[in-house]
Amino acid sequence: MRKQNNTVSKPQPFIAPGSEKKLTPEEINKRKIKFERLEKIGEKHTIITGYDAEGETENPYRIKAMILINQDKDVPEELIRQIEEYDKQLLKTK
Repeated sequence: MRKQNNTVSKPQPFIAPGSEKKLTPEEINKRKIKFERLEKIGEKHTIITGYDAEGETENPYRIKAMILINQDKDVPEELIRQIEEYDKQLLKTK
């Protein structure tokens, strides 16, 4: 009787295109600033959120701010206030 080999091989790691390039200190600093700006508007860039019973609801003002951040622009204080107000209103309705 032959013994079956039940070992599972691990998949090869995913290496993103261009990731083999060494980051410069300037690029690292640029990314750090973007991450700080995202966190200021309440966006956790390392967390994946799921769906609630009614589907995922996204703050449209936060999307505008994320676009500005990706364009390496500052987020105006008025837009930050709109993000906070929208979040408050959304919490009231749930």
